[in-house]
Amino acid sequence: MATKPINVEATLAAARTAHIVGALSQWLSARQQWAPLALRLPLGVIFFGHGAQKMLGWFGGYGWHGTMQYFTNSLHIPTPLAAIAIVVEFLGGLALLAGAFTRCAAVLTAE
Repeated sequence: MATKPINVEATLAAARTAHIVGALSQWLSARQQWAPLALRLPLGVIFFGHGAQKMLGWFGGYGWHGTMQYFTNSLHIPTPLAAIAIVVEFLGGLALLAGAFTRCAAVLTAE
């Protein structure tokens, strides 16, 4: 009967991975109250960044005028709806970051 060589590196890597996953799971289960914050902050940053591009022209965006032209002329979105989309994305991102009106901001920014 032939014996098969043991891959020591793979065995050690699997043991390290299992240990890390177990420790991470234990750490996260002890800090469940931080989950909403961990979800809210990255989404707030993303929505604020995209809203700032559209409204203010920051981060390489076209600003209010350029975005409104694109929305109304190229995408044929009615002007009031285009304006609402820009304002909601900008202010919704700020609201998510501040933790104010989080449910309302989450519903409105879920385009």
